[in-house]
Amino acid sequence: MFIVRVKGGLGNQLFQYAFALSISRMRRIPFKLDLHWFDLQEKRKFILDRYAIDYQIAIDAEVDLVSRRKTQSIFQLMDVLIRGRLPYYTHHVIAERINQFDDRVFRAPEDCYFDGYWQNEKYFFQYRQALLSSLVLKKSIFFDASKLLDRIQQENSVSLHIRCGDYIQDKRISSVYEHQTMDYYTTAIETIRKTTNSPLFCVFSDDISWVKENMNFSSPVIFIDPQEKDACEELYLMSQCKHNIIANSSFSWWGAWLNTNPSKTVIAPKKWLVNKEVNHCPESWLLL
Repeated sequence: MFIVRVKGGLGNQLFQYAFALSISRMRRIPFKLDLHWFDLQEKRKFILDRYAIDYQIAIDAEVDLVSRRKTQSIFQLMDVLIRGRLPYYTHHVIAERINQFDDRVFRAPEDCYFDGYWQNEKYFFQYRQALLSSLVLKKSIFFDASKLLDRIQQENSVSLHIRCGDYIQDKRISSVYEHQTMDYYTTAIETIRKTTNSPLFCVFSDDISWVKENMNFSSPVIFIDPQEKDACEELYLMSQCKHNIIANSSFSWWGAWLNTNPSKTVIAPKKWLVNKEVNHCPESWLLL
């Protein structure tokens, strides 16, 4: 079997699930999810169980069997002895080493443990329809969210995601992830105005108060307070907007990717990381 380690927030979990589904279907080998990362987390919880997806959870013995399994052949023994010198995709534990698409993982051994984020649609784009069909919430959204949904679906809605929080306050995270400037959002808003009649901006942020105090939209706007919605509801509302302006965040990446509007405009940051030229966006998205 394949076992895929799941970690991080909702956006990261979706990448890891999509990767697991794809490699399982491509190789016709069943997969399971390793959820042990969440045992020691206070803020992050496994949340994919809100969706009507098909998955199994790997137990301790299975994780141990796949990730530390005994080697029998001489070649496998050499792989263990000089691990790191042979191509890493021949190992039974594959830790993602680069931030760009790497198709070598599809040639991994049949009993394999994957540890990474896999933040590129090339890993799973061919199964887009299967993902769209399965990533459906088990329970209906709450009443107040349903009222928002009616307006979002009826108007030229544009989701706008501004991530503050840990991107500013956590020095470890802020040293890795680029914080998007006001210029990025101003340019993105103006770009949407030029191509969209009477846009309705739907603002998603972990600091709504800051957005209200510091941004002027000069257009109809509604603010989606994360304190009143759970992450899955937020993501669903984001995906139902006609267009999307995203942050360098896996959360709003998925909000835009799950948007099925055939004429959607998605605007994304050109730079995602502070010290690396890495971007995980589809070619059809406009990078600013």
